[in-house]
Amino acid sequence: MRTLDDLLIVAGAALDERCAELEPSTSDRNVGRSPRRHLVVGAAASVVVISSVAVLAVRNGGDVGDGASVAPGSPLTAPISETLDTLPPMSSDSATPASTGVPSTTIPSLAGPIAKGSSGEDVRRVEERLAELGFFVGDIDGEFDSLTEQAVWAWKKLVGDVSWQEFDDDPAKTTVTPEIWQTMLQPTDIAPRRPQGDESTHVEIYLPLQVMAVFIGDRPVLIAHVSSGEVVDDGVDPTMFCEVVTLDTDANGEPVDPPQEKAICAETRTPGGVFEITRRLDGKRIGPLGGMYRPQYFNYGIGLHGAENVPTRPVSHGMVRISTAAADAAWSLLDRGDRVYVWGQDGEEPEEYERSESLPSFLYPAPDGSAAP
Repeated sequence: MRTLDDLLIVAGAALDERCAELEPSTSDRNVGRSPRRHLVVGAAASVVVISSVAVLAVRNGGDVGDGASVAPGSPLTAPISETLDTLPPMSSDSATPASTGVPSTTIPSLAGPIAKGSSGEDVRRVEERLAELGFFVGDIDGEFDSLTEQAVWAWKKLVGDVSWQEFDDDPAKTTVTPEIWQTMLQPTDIAPRRPQGDESTHVEIYLPLQVMAVFIGDRPVLIAHVSSGEVVDDGVDPTMFCEVVTLDTDANGEPVDPPQEKAICAETRTPGGVFEITRRLDGKRIGPLGGMYRPQYFNYGIGLHGAENVPTRPVSHGMVRISTAAADAAWSLLDRGDRVYVWGQDGEEPEEYERSESLPSFLYPAPDGSAAP
């Protein structure tokens, strides 16, 4: 039986390996762009927490446990049991949990269910684990705030196979139970569906899940819950809106002087397809359909932006909302030219959309000049 000192040595080696992975690479294609990129990457991965009763092992390479692997184009994660109470034992020469055998140590359980409004060490443990996997939790402070809540939403949708419709119907699904906590501790490798290799940066947006992920060198560095274009009850088709707006830019983002007030209509559609970031506006942008924080456009007037309100369901006019804090992190990670893959609400692959299908719903004059739908 291994002693505590043995476990500390093994875990220490794992921590050294993890830190080495996070060192900035001199081959990064974005060297000279923004020094904040690697700072955010480092902040997105939490340290390994070691106590007298537990050792939390970091993931190692592409291992997702029990010999499973994630192939490009397959679901992002290997199936995970929600009934496991402990992690497998650590092998004598590796920090990666072995796939068989009886656990040599027990991972501390949560004292009870935690949810928004909870605080304490249990919350901190959950925040650290989510951050280690790449989910954006904001500050790791032991406070189950809205950012922690959104990270839990994203984890449950991406890893736990919970649909956004379930969250919309039952807010209690945000709760992290001791059983779910044990599932969170299982070896999990969140791989891109479109691996790019090297140190390239790209974004994947999964509209059926309402989740986005930023990958650098095919490692997840920012995974966040999103709210995209509003859909009708079937969760696929967009809705129609008509409003009186003041337009100060055209469909391509070019200034209109003087601004024009018009009654317009459009669909709340976020199209699928393959795009790249073409424009970035720092600060708060007040557009005809409302305010956007640090928008990064990739499909004409559609892009990723921060918002104060990012509900469980799709509610936007077509943009992809994330929290303002996540928008700050995304701003430091992304730049013009970075590839954006969008999986549509209809379940099609990004490359399967014709160009006409990937176009946004451009604003057009209301038929009678009013703002009535």
